[in-house]
Parts: sequence; C-alpha cells; structure tokens
Amino acid sequence: MKFTLEPTSRANLIRGYSATEIRIGEQRVQGSCIVTAERLITDWEPQSFAELRAVHLEPLLALSPELVLLGTGATQRFAP
Repeated sequence: MKFTLEPTSRANLIRGYSATEIRIGEQRVQGSCIVTAERLITDWEPQSFAELRAVHLEPLLALSPELVLLGTGATQRFAP
C-alpha cells in the first residue's frame, strides 16, 4: 500500500502526538476521537482500549472509511 499526501487546507492533518494528546491541525485532543479528512469527532466512546466494543465502531464504519487505524497507546494491542 502506498500513502500519498493530498495537499488541502481543509483536511484534518495530524501534526503530532504525545502520551496524553494528539494535535490535529492546531487543535489538541485528549482522549478518544475519530479523524477523517473532513471531520473531527472528539466525543467518541470508549475512553480506553479496554472499553472498546464492536458497537463503538458503528459511527466510524458509517463513514465508509478506506482504512482504519486504532491508536492503542504505548503497548500494541489488537481490536476484539
């Protein structure tokens, strides 16, 4: 799979991250979120990987993503 950058001023570009937050554009988000090129959803449940259930993926899958990346923190984990 090849990734290419599509320059646009409207896209939600991930600018950086730390152990406690992710920077999307100029906005800093702490906690779970869904990021697409056009949308930033910051009230997404669950708030921890241990809470993740299939029902939590429904709003994400409703957006018909081509690719889903789950950030799991410092330890690599696989979704249920």
